[in-house]
Amino acid sequence: MECIYAICTTRAAMNNHIFISIIMPAYNTEQYIGNAINSVLKQNYEDYELIIIDDGSTDGTLHRIQEATYNHPQCKVFHKANEGVSSARNIGLSHCKGQYIYFMDSDDALLPDALQTLAACVADRKCDALLVQGILQISNRTKKQKVPNVTNEDLSQYGPIACGWPTFVWNVLFSKKIIGNNKFNERIHIQEDTDFIFTTCKPGLTYGKCSKPIYAYNVDRQESALSRISKDDAINCKNIRYYIMVNSDITAPHCTLVREYGDACFGVLRRTASTPNVYRKEAHLTQKQKKYLKKRLTVKNAIVLLADRYKFLMNMFNLLNYFLS
Repeated sequence: MECIYAICTTRAAMNNHIFISIIMPAYNTEQYIGNAINSVLKQNYEDYELIIIDDGSTDGTLHRIQEATYNHPQCKVFHKANEGVSSARNIGLSHCKGQYIYFMDSDDALLPDALQTLAACVADRKCDALLVQGILQISNRTKKQKVPNVTNEDLSQYGPIACGWPTFVWNVLFSKKIIGNNKFNERIHIQEDTDFIFTTCKPGLTYGKCSKPIYAYNVDRQESALSRISKDDAINCKNIRYYIMVNSDITAPHCTLVREYGDACFGVLRRTASTPNVYRKEAHLTQKQKKYLKKRLTVKNAIVLLADRYKFLMNMFNLLNYFLS
């Protein structure tokens, strides 16, 4: 790993303002990363550092990073071999100095006044983690992200994931204190955000919420990536969702964990319908798993349960899946 350049400001330490570390991994986002970086540099809040980790890009991403951050001492830029987003974020965690840590993607952007809003909310609520929301950019239109109407007390009792808070890592401003030595799991390549939030934002912590959107999320890019999920990734997603579900209180208000587990099971079914033997070997449901799916009987949950019980339905689903693809 090579550190291209790094000069860290210490202004926050001198005036007791809240110093925020922004960690931005990048891989082959030449078209978007200039806008992402500029959305940070144009903020009206100065007590921050921007840590950018180029994860072995093969296009002009690194060049765009160097252009955009030139003569900006609050930026740290690292270049490393391609090992995935979790590895890149962990590099950022190893070098950040902030009291609070925020993760953003290199194809998204901060909205104006985002850092000032985050700092003001944290100063007011003095929380371990601040839950935030964004706007979703879909083609040529935008809409505000939906979040549950949950109390800070419920969040503290059950944790944000059990209460149905979105599980993108940019939906949370983390205090460095609660992250501690926690890292992103570099062995998984799907649901990394969910796994990190679950292991970091536990019940018993103090939470605050920020009602003003601070982030612009590029939905089209994300959906394009999700359409390429492999069978193995789908199975890993199912396993992660199951682990989180059974280790959470599903009676929490606004809890969506059972539905999300069912969606993950449905994703496995779609990718293994043409090979029922693979499905039954690697994704067959146990009685305990079936019991959970029956607690929240959505359409997808019902299809998964029926296909798991009646072999001939696998062939019917495979035929339907062919026409849906």
